[in-house]
Amino acid sequence: AATKATEQAQMEAQKATEKTKAAEDAQMEAEEAQKAAEMAVEEAEKTAEEAQMEAEKAEKVTEEAQKSAEAATKATEQAQMEAQKATEKTKAAEDAQMEAEEAQKAAEMAVEEAEKTAEEAQMEAEKAEKVTEEAQKSAEAATKATE
Repeated sequence: AATKATEQAQMEAQKATEKTKAAEDAQMEAEEAQKAAEMAVEEAEKTAEEAQMEAEKAEKVTEEAQKSAEAATKATEQAQMEAQKATEKTKAAEDAQMEAEEAQKAAEMAVEEAEKTAEEAQMEAEKAEKVTEEAQKSAEAATKATE
């Protein structure tokens, strides 16, 4: 009976030792799992911080892009205004050129008219000269006749 009891006690002790070993293994695994979980949390926090930084950078870039777009819009509007002014000046220059051409035509016509008038005056002067010569001859003839 004592032998049986001793064997029984040894078996129980063996089982207890195995359970203790299993419990120690389970505890080690639990500790490792806890460490892994803590590392995962740290990693997640890091990633979240990096994502936040990236989001802030993206926001800045977006703001810069918006500013650039606004500047480009302003520049485009300015360019359009300048183009409008240039168009108006071109139109004014074309109008002035047309007026100058018209004035030149008018001047040419006036010169032609003056030349015509001068020719007519010359002809009239020649006629008057002939009439004067005729009158002079008549006067001479009359004087002779009188004598």
